[in-house]
Amino acid sequence: MTAQVDAALGALVRHGFVFRHAPGDRYVPWTLFGQRPRGAYGDYLHVSGPDDCLAARMRTSSQPAPSDVVWCEEGAFLDTVSALLSLPAPDVANAPRLATRRTAALWTPGMPLG
Repeated sequence: MTAQVDAALGALVRHGFVFRHAPGDRYVPWTLFGQRPRGAYGDYLHVSGPDDCLAARMRTSSQPAPSDVVWCEEGAFLDTVSALLSLPAPDVANAPRLATRRTAALWTPGMPLG
């Protein structure tokens, strides 16, 4: 399993993701947060554990809001990464562009904690 996780992280980095630590909660003090700018959109991955990941594509905004989320996926790390890497580029005709519901678990830089 470790080799699969390493391969998935390597694929994300090769596809332009940059990672940093992000705030967690009382159970998981630190999480892993990855982001990739995509012009007017950004792709994000928030990893709290092997079975607790959230990926999203959001419109770029100085003040992130629920209406900025156009795609979201939650689940196990490898499944979530696979879905994220399968997402079409924002400028492709079938890429998601309409706002969807933002899950409460999504934290992005600039958003208040808690």
